[in-house]
Amino acid sequence: MSLLGAFSLKNIDEETKLKIIENSFNKYKHLVMFIIKQKVRSKEDAEDILSDSFVSLYESLEQVESIYAIKSYVSKIAHNLVNQYLKDKSEKSFEFNENYINKEEDNEELIFDDSIKEWLNIISPIERKIVVDYVIFDKKFIEISKELKYPIDFIKSSYRRALKELKKFYLLNNNEDDYLTEVNYEKRRIY
Repeated sequence: MSLLGAFSLKNIDEETKLKIIENSFNKYKHLVMFIIKQKVRSKEDAEDILSDSFVSLYESLEQVESIYAIKSYVSKIAHNLVNQYLKDKSEKSFEFNENYINKEEDNEELIFDDSIKEWLNIISPIERKIVVDYVIFDKKFIEISKELKYPIDFIKSSYRRALKELKKFYLLNNNEDDYLTEVNYEKRRIY
């Protein structure tokens, strides 16, 4: 059975499966690494995702329609793994951390009351990081942008979005009538 021919990949023996994976790895590893390196900067992480892509291909090879579909299938696996990696990395990087909030700088301890902590928990992790860096640690948007590796316009819009959430949170927790008045005022301003 030729590995280059178009045949079904369902119910193939283990030896053939391993040959297909080995040939696919040798043929497509550079393409897959290119896809990964578009978004992943760390060489070690990129290599992990590369190997995970082909392990995943091995595990799901019987779902591939034909030998000609392997290239697009492994490319899609790599793309999905990169997106999952970035999502996991983002969530880990921006988890709310008491030590970060209570960080000592120049012998000044930052202490937030419970309402601020509650507000920080309702905004997204990246918005939380941006607000704390900008407001508490006096970082400029450009510094935050470089540190987080996001465009400066994204940083600014995330900051504004977080402030809008703070305003809603404040109005809801202090006086609901004021919040409703504010919402009506916003609607009049738009139209």
